[in-house]
Amino acid sequence: MSQAEALKRKGNQSLQKSAFWSAIEQYSEAIHLDQDNAALYSNRSVAYARSGKFSQALEDAEKAIELKPSWAKAYMRKGHALQGLNLHEEAKLAFQEGLQHEPENIAMLQGVKECEAKLTGPAGSQPLGHPFSNSSLWEKIANDPTTREYLTDPTYKEKITQIQNDPSKLGEHMSDQRVMNTLGVLMGVNLTVFDGDAGSDIPDPGVMEGMKDTAKEKHEAMRGVQETLHSKTPKVKEDVTSKASEVQHPAACRVDGTAG
Repeated sequence: MSQAEALKRKGNQSLQKSAFWSAIEQYSEAIHLDQDNAALYSNRSVAYARSGKFSQALEDAEKAIELKPSWAKAYMRKGHALQGLNLHEEAKLAFQEGLQHEPENIAMLQGVKECEAKLTGPAGSQPLGHPFSNSSLWEKIANDPTTREYLTDPTYKEKITQIQNDPSKLGEHMSDQRVMNTLGVLMGVNLTVFDGDAGSDIPDPGVMEGMKDTAKEKHEAMRGVQETLHSKTPKVKEDVTSKASEVQHPAACRVDGTAG
């Protein structure tokens, strides 16, 4: 038995015991020794997903597909990772692609049904959710140059956590421009009003028009948020651990004993 195979077996045992981080480390060591083994990436994708690290799970699933494009299980891993990221349209497509290679795969057929049940928007599209309930909220904040610096302030993080756990709290913190800027980043809308050049008491007419347009955009964006707040139940706490359990299904979470 090769060293990589031995490490994979240890990873499988750790995963079965719900020792996810041990499993991730063991699969990672095995991958270092055997970088072209699709099953190692597939199994580590499961471990990442079950620990709530869906972005990493997606990366491993896509690597498994790259290494073994006709392997249905790799597409199943991708679908489950995308479900964990609340990307149900993309997850459905991943499951459907996997079914082209294995049409009777029960886990992927079930995955398609689960995605369709979530796609309640117009014409079966992804429904509009509250921006602060996004599972990648902190990742988006950290990646944006405007909001990244806010993370050093504990009071800011506390406010965002409050809104994430209870969207109705947004109204209490709207006076904080950092919260408004964060909302803009999450919605993909610029909610920062341009103040003109430093030292200028009165902006020129062009700047004034820009401020009016931005204020109108801000108003429309906030109206959309308020409508969302009224249409959603206040409590939308995101629990990545329970989501991992919800997304994964016993057959789907079974690790690969062999690369085949």
